[in-house]
Amino acid sequence: MNDKKNRVPELLSPVGKAENLYAAVEAGADSVYLGYQKFNARGKAGNFNISELYSIRDILKKSNVKMFVVLNTLIKERELTTLFDFLQLLNDISPDGVIIQDLGMLNLIQKQGIFSKKIEIHASTQMSTFNRFSVKALQDLGVKRVVPDRHLTLEEIISIKKGVPKIEIETFIHGAMCYALSGSCYFSSYLGGLSANRGLCAQVCRRKFRFQGDKEGYLYSLTDMNTIDILDKIVEAGIDALKIEGRMKSAEFVYQVTRAYRYLLDNLNNFEEAKGVALEILNSVVSRRESYGFYTSSSPENITEPFQSGVYGNSIGKVKEFKNGLLTLELTDNLEKNSRIRIHSPQKDTTSTIKVKELISLDKSSFELREKNGFHENQHKKNRETESTNGKFVKIPHDGDLNVEKGDLVYILETALSKKWSSKIPDFELKKIKLKPFPQPIVKNHSSNQNKVNPRKRDDENSKTFGVFYIKLSDFRYIPLTSGFQKKEIILIANDKNLENINKYDWKLVWFSFPATIFEKNWRDLEHKMNFLLKMGVKKFEITSLATLELLKNITGLSLISGPQINILNHQTINFFNSKGVKESVFSYEGTSDELTDISKKGFSDSLIVPVFAKIRLFVSRAPHPLLKKEDFVSSQRGEKFIFRQNGEISETFSTKDFSLMRKISKLNSMGFSKFYIDLEHITTKIDCETNLKLLSKEKEPKESSTFNFFLDLK
Repeated sequence: MNDKKNRVPELLSPVGKAENLYAAVEAGADSVYLGYQKFNARGKAGNFNISELYSIRDILKKSNVKMFVVLNTLIKERELTTLFDFLQLLNDISPDGVIIQDLGMLNLIQKQGIFSKKIEIHASTQMSTFNRFSVKALQDLGVKRVVPDRHLTLEEIISIKKGVPKIEIETFIHGAMCYALSGSCYFSSYLGGLSANRGLCAQVCRRKFRFQGDKEGYLYSLTDMNTIDILDKIVEAGIDALKIEGRMKSAEFVYQVTRAYRYLLDNLNNFEEAKGVALEILNSVVSRRESYGFYTSSSPENITEPFQSGVYGNSIGKVKEFKNGLLTLELTDNLEKNSRIRIHSPQKDTTSTIKVKELISLDKSSFELREKNGFHENQHKKNRETESTNGKFVKIPHDGDLNVEKGDLVYILETALSKKWSSKIPDFELKKIKLKPFPQPIVKNHSSNQNKVNPRKRDDENSKTFGVFYIKLSDFRYIPLTSGFQKKEIILIANDKNLENINKYDWKLVWFSFPATIFEKNWRDLEHKMNFLLKMGVKKFEITSLATLELLKNITGLSLISGPQINILNHQTINFFNSKGVKESVFSYEGTSDELTDISKKGFSDSLIVPVFAKIRLFVSRAPHPLLKKEDFVSSQRGEKFIFRQNGEISETFSTKDFSLMRKISKLNSMGFSKFYIDLEHITTKIDCETNLKLLSKEKEPKESSTFNFFLDLK
């Protein structure tokens, strides 16, 4: 390799529990990332309390390993005080950095001066960073490092590095991949309030769906990432830090994967030979089928794994029988006590996972005798307890039911190696720290007099609504269809058709909006369209990402609103956008009535636009699909119906039930809200748009609709 380019990047390992910490350090990690018990995107991992974080800091300092604390979830209004207290404690712990998602958290940290300068702020992949403009915006906000979305190609990452050379870039190189673009998954939340943006993903993408009649498959399950083969190219790209996914994985996984990449990074000048050693180390690591992710292509073939969702592991044998609490296996490879195994029934397509707490060896002649004459434990001398066995018949005592039968396949998920490391973090004697009280919110009202409505209590939900509707359309030809709304603002997608025909409608009255997802390869097109609109004299824009905010900075006389893709759940995020000249912000689609009430009580109801109708994209992905048509219907095992749509290089999945709060607008009026958002961006035919607008203008809604999380408790 070229020595000039061969600057070895930082190797960052996942830590979800104590034993993983020790495993990562022993395997040679340069840094680790881990979560507090709250506010991180792996809420189901073990995570750590305050005392443990202090102790981990000391352990890592002795080993010269950096510590990054993950705080990459959306923050509810009622969590801000707890968050503020924790951030002050975290400043005393003094990790090397924090990894965040919510711009409200960034606003709180910076406006209150919570952290010392030595604590770096990193932007999580949950921040939905796809291009140089978003990265540049984050750099200007004081962010030291950005983790772009995993759906970017290596070529696009190189382009971002060239466009914003001073910021550090960190990318994932190994582990599981989400089907959806990071920060844009609503599917888990839609099916029961378990928000992927708040660390409680229900892994809908690993579930089985029906399609095209009676066909079934794990339609949204992606392969796991493994970049050993192309690591030299990734290093040559100048990426600053390489990240291993796996805070929910075993200590054995963390150890072996870290060890493999450590060895290869330390031997880059002898890459081919070192690669063979690294791959040999990874042979023992359990995974799904593997791929390079999106590094080598924006539309990688076979990146979906529709016929297998879970991890089976390495094959070690098959089931002979399960009887009287004893599972008998015929092994083709070694099995140790304290291992975890998975049993897969190809006929039933079911799996069972058990931990081997006890292992009894049984030779072949003994089992053959048992099959012929029956068997009693105390009558056979050749049975013996053992720590491990290889190529023999074994029995594993197991309490409870086990849905297995003769011939089912047995895989090893985790060996006893994970028991090598301690599962405890030393106690740390906490000192009392004087905490500052949470700052009282400052309300900055940027609303225009034109749309300001004095809210008043409404008891009759059937009475006439008052307020203004922001109506988002995909086609300028649909603007006349909004005539049924007395007071409205039109938001138009800044696509080729609408810009080419800009003189065919009164563009001075229109707010222009760019898609939230614009990949780096299209950055010139985004910049060209924005410059075209500014040259025309357009003054009104919807901010859907940090990219559009960056392109509009230093432009005076603009009117700005932020869109629902920003996912606002607290007043600190509203204040952040207010400080950037954004006068009003759309509330998050997955927000609830409780969060809306909490924000209203802080005096921010006039700064919020409440979404009341939308065809919400539950999944947005760059992954092409080998089985589904360009437009197709899929359904869950519970019968819920969804629409799959391939839109250029983006695949989208919608519920057949549109989100609607149209019948609750009077209630929203009584809560103090008078600005509402109707999103018809993804309703693309004139007839569907016209039908919906006629209903909505009369405060009616489609026969089948959903209130999403609005009346639930968002977890």
